[in-house]
Amino acid sequence: MNGPAGAARNVKKTEVIFFASSHQMQEHEVAWHLEDLRSLACVKTTDESSLTLGVVTGAIEECSAQLAQKLEVNKAMHQKIRICGDTQIEHVLARLCLGTNKVNHILRVHGLGLWQEGHTIKKFDECQKSTLDRLVPGLSEQGHQQAALGAKVGGLGWRPAVDIALAANLGALISAAPKISAMISAVVRAGLVTEGVLENCLQLKILSVKAAFLSQLSESERNKAENFIDKSIEAATAAWCAMSLGSTRSISAPLADTIFEESGVAAVAPQLDIEAAPPEEGTARKVTSLHVQRELSKLQDCTNLRTLDAALSSTCNWSQLKRLKELRHPETSHAWLWHINPREGSVMTEIDYVAAVQKRLGAKIIDAECQCRICGEILDSCLSHSECCALADATRGHYAVVRAVVDGMRGSPQSRGA
Repeated sequence: MNGPAGAARNVKKTEVIFFASSHQMQEHEVAWHLEDLRSLACVKTTDESSLTLGVVTGAIEECSAQLAQKLEVNKAMHQKIRICGDTQIEHVLARLCLGTNKVNHILRVHGLGLWQEGHTIKKFDECQKSTLDRLVPGLSEQGHQQAALGAKVGGLGWRPAVDIALAANLGALISAAPKISAMISAVVRAGLVTEGVLENCLQLKILSVKAAFLSQLSESERNKAENFIDKSIEAATAAWCAMSLGSTRSISAPLADTIFEESGVAAVAPQLDIEAAPPEEGTARKVTSLHVQRELSKLQDCTNLRTLDAALSSTCNWSQLKRLKELRHPETSHAWLWHINPREGSVMTEIDYVAAVQKRLGAKIIDAECQCRICGEILDSCLSHSECCALADATRGHYAVVRAVVDGMRGSPQSRGA
């Protein structure tokens, strides 16, 4: 507060939070000078709600209420972007700007609590699911499961909040734990709290979120996740120590083993994202909450992919099972899913784009029974027949072109000289 300059303290925005119960606050009212503090700041306990950097802290009911409020904003924004009148543009905007992207900062803080509460986070995911149903009609439950996977393993990256809540929470805790520990040590040295109290709370929180996340994985990914988490904790601690000492040494963040193993045999590893590519000389991947969350989500994708494979096999959906395997091949490009700028190359028409996404996810494209115009066979609802139907004469034009090209090459000067 600076009286001569005309400045005054904003009591509502100045908070003093006590790590104590209401009974302890009453018992130490005089010793802690709480009356004087209340005239200068807003005094609260850790059980009371407070807004810090856009995230409500306190009771889980208050956190759920904030997520419910974000849900209403998300619904309104989905309605607003429909004005663009193009499914491809709307899909890209919804995928990259709305959905879980709007609440990831909340999940980093309260991922475990909201995951355990379940009701609010489920309603948020239902909103995302209804939007995808509108953009891509005909999706089955298995189609939604596939859409929730990362694009490089055959999905669309529409990860539900219930799937990323624990990964976001654990990633934030791992990356921030060294700094929080240093702050706790300073508080203990100042005599503001008994040694071991806050340290135990932090470790218990990390272990609780870790245990909940690992419980969602299959045994193969669980072992990989434990190894990755241990390496990430070591890297985060080393990075904080180097920063504290003023060192310029870069600590590279570890990568998770995200190779999908099918029937006990390791399959070809998916292409790495740009952020996950090996760092260039003189640079390093930083141990950030986003990096840890991304790697953990890839491991969860492997478990979800194995579950989806089993579901497709149990229903004898061999065509979609084969397509899913082809989509996760390292040489398969998924850039067309997000390509909406005509200056960077041709853009698919809206009808072609929707049909391509439907085929990718095995959606039901036709309802009425109809025959193939080439062979007369009854078409399936997903139009898988159209990918393999070809009579003998259907390839005549193709091979005529091939022969013409070969004949032309034989008569060229380069071939005669050889």
